[in-house]
Amino acid sequence: MNLGVYTTYANSKKELKICKVQDVSDPVFDDGIPQDITVECDAIPEPEVLTATSDCTLGDEVTIDFSEIRIDGDCPNNYTLVRTWTATDECGNSTSHVQIITVLDTTAPVFDGEVLPQDITVDCDAIPEADYLSATDNCSSSSEGVTIELFEDYIEGECQNSYTIVRTWIASDECGNSSSHVQTITVQDLTAPVFDGEVLP
Repeated sequence: MNLGVYTTYANSKKELKICKVQDVSDPVFDDGIPQDITVECDAIPEPEVLTATSDCTLGDEVTIDFSEIRIDGDCPNNYTLVRTWTATDECGNSTSHVQIITVLDTTAPVFDGEVLPQDITVDCDAIPEADYLSATDNCSSSSEGVTIELFEDYIEGECQNSYTIVRTWIASDECGNSSSHVQTITVQDLTAPVFDGEVLP
């Protein structure tokens, strides 16, 4: 922008000087800009709405552009978000603010259901089938993100039909967090043999 300045001398002579005024100052973001943070994968904050001011531009004439990129980590729910706000005034001067959000999945899945298989004692001919368990994860969008494995260990007892079964369910998410549930089944043989035949001698 050009600014004309007239100088009047004692002899009534006037002299016009042309001064060039330039806006070379970058906008400045207002208080409250977001800082770098580390959060759990289910607690990512929404992008904040930032404002900025410029020495030569009214606040509502400073444009704010926002962009976000994701940098994948070592598993689907560990990654980095890079958020960038760029403030630009009418003269093309601009400044940027970058926020880095480190996203982590440190929470194990939780088994579904209010009651899980409990420890029991049964007769050797009444051993129940293993229950099918499911689990929910705080960051996996579907059950496909949780893997359920079942392991059974047999511990010998004092005779062939008296033993212990230890069933272990392990629920794992895509980032390797896991939780387990253990059921111990004590198997006993308390029933005496029965003679065959309808009529005994």
